[in-house]
Amino acid sequence: GSSWSLFSLFGRVNYDYKGKYLVEGTVRRDGSSRFGANTRYGLFPAASVGWTITEEDFMQGVGWLNFLKMRAGWGMSGNDRIGNYNSYTTYASNKYTAGYALDGSNTAAATGFQPSALGNPDVTWETTTTMNVGIDAMLINNNMTFAFDLWQRNTSDMLFQQPIPNVVGLASPPYVNIAEMKNTGFDLELGYRNTGLEGKFRYSLKLTLSHYTNEITKLAPGVNYIGGTSERQVEYSRAYVGSAFPEFYGYEVEGIFQSETEAAAHPAFGNTTYNAPGHFKYKNQLTIDSDGDGVMDESDDVITPADMTFIGNPHPDITGGLNVDLGYGNFDLNVFFYGSYGNEIINYVTRWIDYGQFNGGLSKNALYKTWGSPYLDNNADATLPMLDQNSNSQNSNSAFVEDGSFLRLKTLRLGYSLPKDFLGKAQIKSLSLYVQM
Repeated sequence: GSSWSLFSLFGRVNYDYKGKYLVEGTVRRDGSSRFGANTRYGLFPAASVGWTITEEDFMQGVGWLNFLKMRAGWGMSGNDRIGNYNSYTTYASNKYTAGYALDGSNTAAATGFQPSALGNPDVTWETTTTMNVGIDAMLINNNMTFAFDLWQRNTSDMLFQQPIPNVVGLASPPYVNIAEMKNTGFDLELGYRNTGLEGKFRYSLKLTLSHYTNEITKLAPGVNYIGGTSERQVEYSRAYVGSAFPEFYGYEVEGIFQSETEAAAHPAFGNTTYNAPGHFKYKNQLTIDSDGDGVMDESDDVITPADMTFIGNPHPDITGGLNVDLGYGNFDLNVFFYGSYGNEIINYVTRWIDYGQFNGGLSKNALYKTWGSPYLDNNADATLPMLDQNSNSQNSNSAFVEDGSFLRLKTLRLGYSLPKDFLGKAQIKSLSLYVQM
């Protein structure tokens, strides 16, 4: 069972003057046994104010505006989601990776212990400070609603499991306080509802839109970047100071080598013989600051990890939803759309089905669009490198990046409310039947 506990002291003050001016303040002092004794407690205050403008005397003659309120808030919150034993180095038995034959035989290994997780007794609360200003309004006989929020969230002491070198062994890395991050954005909500056909037809529309930008503003001493999760020994994302958290990171593909001459003329991939017809051609980035002004302005003559760069951004430009409610008589229809625009994804599945490193079924593209395929009239038309087990073609690179924008129908629901006279004397006030997908 769980061995951790969260304990809090909480205080709140509210003030409301005639519905015009609203002030609220809270203070929390939280403690969590997931942290060590020296970092167990955190103090998290918050405050908000509001002004209902339509309650003022000078707004009484404005008939089309039913409600208008301005508000602002500031507050801090803490995060302790690091598991129950992050402060301690723990061990586990394993007969395969921690077994040893004490008698020197090959058949009688004794089960031993190995580090299961490394501990960090100095980790502390991740703290997020949020500031926002907003406006709420209702117009046209309360039929139209409007809400807008502009906000900024600053997160300090970010909790993150930074990958550790393989030489450390099989132990899981601990959570550490690694960085500071800033998020800014806005949320917009528009709604309208009304009736028609003498009240028989009812309709309601609500549109929500959200946008944010994300930036790492500081890294802990000794940390150069935040690495992403490794998938089959390949890391697809990173975050540096000034970048978003995270962004896709890898080699930029310029095409596929078509000839020995073209491959020989391109900077070599380290000290390997990777440059060959049918392999990806990786861009030789500007990696040298020749005049010391802090701007890379020259390239070297070799492709190394220094030539990896940001190749895509998973953060959308805009996300939104549209909820539509329609009703006629006893029938009602609800439709909800959700979408995201401007985000990119890494298509990790293609690494398995379009390339030749892993055993298993391959895709149609692997047969028809791979360099060297007998079904291609010209290798220059290939979109995939040759099928081989050279993992350098499967390093994190821009060929895996795809547009992740989408519009999805999340809910479609059709319902029918049985009329009251149908229910008769049954002790049921209302009964609705519906189908949903």
